[in-house]
This record gives sequence, structure tokens and C-alpha cells, in this order.
Amino acid sequence: PDCCPEPLRPPWANKRQLYLASGRWQVTSAGNTVPMSFISKPGSDKLRNVVDLRERNKKIRKLISPLPDMEGIVRQAAGKKFKSVLDGQDAYQ
Repeated sequence: PDCCPEPLRPPWANKRQLYLASGRWQVTSAGNTVPMSFISKPGSDKLRNVVDLRERNKKIRKLISPLPDMEGIVRQAAGKKFKSVLDGQDAYQ
């Protein structure tokens, strides 16, 4: 990008090509994009992505309701005859 400092442009071009080729990034004209810049990782010539989410965060409504009582939910489930064998952690691997 135009705002990328000159010394970081070659690593940026390499990273962009790798991410586009792997499908991690897509070129799109979506309206919900956010500004992204790069800084070099300390002690390395690799780049770190920095995403500016301040504008997006201004548009998000805060959830005011409290979190559910997890201990109460576990106590309720412990008293039931049937339990699920599904493990929610498998969905986040």
C-alpha cells in the first residue's frame, strides 16, 4: 500500500502474495473493510499485521446484559438424566 514505509515494501509484497495464494486473504470491494498497516517484528525481518478497529468499534452496540451464571447452568445439567456427547471445543480447532 501507499502508506507502507519503503524498507517494508519488499516483505509486504512477499507476504501479500503468500496470503493471496493460500486463500487467507481475498481481494474484494466490500464496504466493511478496516485499515491495516504493518510493523516489523522485534528481532526479525518478518512483518506483523496491525488492524485499526477504532471506526468499527464506534459502530458496535455494547451488550449491557450480564453473562450467564455458568455454575448454575452446570448444576442444572448435572441433575438431568440425559446429557449430550457433543464437545463444543471441537468446533474451534
